[in-house]
Amino acid sequence: MLLLLPAEYFALATAVLVALSNILAEPISKKINPLEFNRIRLNAALLFLIAIALIFGKWTAMPGFYAVAMLAISGVIGITAGDSFIYACISKIGAHKASMLYIMNVPITIVMGIILLNDVPTTLALTGSMLILVGIYIVIFHRSETENSLKNTLNETKQSSVNWLGTLYGLAGASCQSVGILVARPIMAEGTDPFTASIIRILFGIVLLVLILKFFISSKSEELNSKLKSSEINTVRICGVLGMGLGMTALLHSLKNGQAGLMASLASLTPVFILILLFLWKGMKINLHSLIGTVCSCVGVALVFNFS
Repeated sequence: MLLLLPAEYFALATAVLVALSNILAEPISKKINPLEFNRIRLNAALLFLIAIALIFGKWTAMPGFYAVAMLAISGVIGITAGDSFIYACISKIGAHKASMLYIMNVPITIVMGIILLNDVPTTLALTGSMLILVGIYIVIFHRSETENSLKNTLNETKQSSVNWLGTLYGLAGASCQSVGILVARPIMAEGTDPFTASIIRILFGIVLLVLILKFFISSKSEELNSKLKSSEINTVRICGVLGMGLGMTALLHSLKNGQAGLMASLASLTPVFILILLFLWKGMKINLHSLIGTVCSCVGVALVFNFS
């Protein structure tokens, strides 16, 4: 019965699961090479999805060669290249500014979806998507400005010198995520099983990632990774199951019946859900700007749900 829910619910589930994954991963991600972090979480997600596929017999619905090839391309572009660019962006300009660039995948996906897939949303649904984007920007921008006010002038000067490179990485990451979604959209619309599709995307993404790690990772990074506690490694694995295993599978399921741009806008609500989860979980105060941004995004969600 759960799989009969409208596509919008699965896109929202993606945002919630990725938000929870990011909250758990945040303290650990600073201790480990980002590519290695990505490899551990992808391995965990892959093993989880394979177990689900075996238990529920999903292998009986393996797609054809063309579908596998397209999903592989989607995984390499969206997961390996997209995530790597985003991590590089974070290292240059910080997590909050990187988030502001990352959600540019929403307008990119909407425009490319209209041009390439003829996915034309209704006017009200498109308005809702833009309201979601504005709301997220309000939430992220205010948090970013608050944190920046605590930095000294020297740090700000150092950071400004690499902003253009960080911006380039962020836009490249957002574009790769959009292309990954758009490549997968027609395959999912044909009825491909989301779990099987996720396995294919992650599998090919891991292969390329392992090759990158093998030939480009430094010995210092390997030394740093070996210092992680087993509990921290297990937390990274949980993040992989939540964010990539369940979250991205939910997004793929939403693409079976939903328009790529609208689903991307709902799935991009992660910063808003992080705010809500931190309030419920750790009692973090929500300021007026964040509340306005959240309300703006909620209005946008309502429009997407009712008029898509």
